[in-house]
Amino acid sequence: MNFFLAARDAAYLSVKYPRKHPMDSKQREIGEKLRKMCSSEAAEWLLENFPEDGCVYINKRTWKKEEQLRLAEHFLRRVPHANGQCYDSLLSIMALPKFIDVMMKYIPNNDSDRNLLRYYLYPVLQIFSKNDKDQTSIESIKSILL
Repeated sequence: MNFFLAARDAAYLSVKYPRKHPMDSKQREIGEKLRKMCSSEAAEWLLENFPEDGCVYINKRTWKKEEQLRLAEHFLRRVPHANGQCYDSLLSIMALPKFIDVMMKYIPNNDSDRNLLRYYLYPVLQIFSKNDKDQTSIESIKSILL
């Protein structure tokens, strides 16, 4: 990966939405509540109580693989998102190839939605790419989104 592209993407993301979001007392309280539950109970509670904006709480605990996929399926159904925070949160809890497998199911058909998805998704994918397998997965979704 080109160092300058990585630096540009990191700078872009830190301006758009810093990875270390300051937690207010409500977020801290919800994070503590989620951590006290088992993974399946926490996923159920999160989807029941925050069906639209629960992405902000995903990275407040660890999740079993079944719940990772369940949360990804739920929150990626409504792509593209108006910012990259949901993609960032999901990728912080799951493997990039699994994320892309789920994302492939929900790629929008119209060009304006695809453009918005590319705009927010590509920089996040590059940040979470760790190896050649990840790069191959990224190239597969890029080829579909073009």
